[in-house]
Amino acid sequence: MSINKKLRFSVFKRDNFTCQYCGKTPPDVVLEADHVICVKDGGKDDKMNLITACFACNRGKGGSSVCINSLSKQALKKELKLLKEEKEQLAAYYNFTKQKEEHETNKLKVFADAWKNGSSHESELSKKGNESIKKLLKTHSAQNILKAIDITWKKIWKSGGDEPFRYMCGVLKNLKLEEDNPEEHLKKKRIYKLRYQLKNRIYINEGRFWKWMNDDEDDILPDLEKKAESFKNWTTLTQYINTKYYGEN
Repeated sequence: MSINKKLRFSVFKRDNFTCQYCGKTPPDVVLEADHVICVKDGGKDDKMNLITACFACNRGKGGSSVCINSLSKQALKKELKLLKEEKEQLAAYYNFTKQKEEHETNKLKVFADAWKNGSSHESELSKKGNESIKKLLKTHSAQNILKAIDITWKKIWKSGGDEPFRYMCGVLKNLKLEEDNPEEHLKKKRIYKLRYQLKNRIYINEGRFWKWMNDDEDDILPDLEKKAESFKNWTTLTQYINTKYYGEN
């Protein structure tokens, strides 16, 4: 049975691409993987039963098993060393993953405690909330998340549920916008202030209002900021905008 290429080259690599009988290396010789205990004697195609041999040495040895005493112990020592290193690496990796899990748990506890303390111990982060915080940490700084939690619980909530958490996400989004694009953040603050002024006086159609803002006409926002107090109702406001900015009568 032929030895597959991956296993054969794994043996070569372990033996430093050196014939373990004569010490020759490519390109002076062509290497093969030789069975220490030949197949007819029950030897198997596993790495511990294979050794690097050049074409000439392998043919000279023939189909008989190698006498262990006459075989260089270097290959076996290397294999044992590799196994030991693998064991040590697995143990180190296991400890690393455990420490990482503990760190993540402790880190999330900081946000859970901030949420609970901010709500005066009236609300706790749910399992879903903790998972959401994990995702938020990929795009937002821990400092901004804690700041958003603090801002959220300074607001008085008449009802619980998911509303405070959704509000916190909105605050966090604004904090990131303020960092990434201060000009756009300032404009958004002006829009919300205008919306608040109008809603305190008249009914507004939210869809239409945000369409005007998203159309980003150069003068609509500053114009409405100046005239917000002059409109008696939604109809007069709509007529003014449509006539001046959209060419409608």
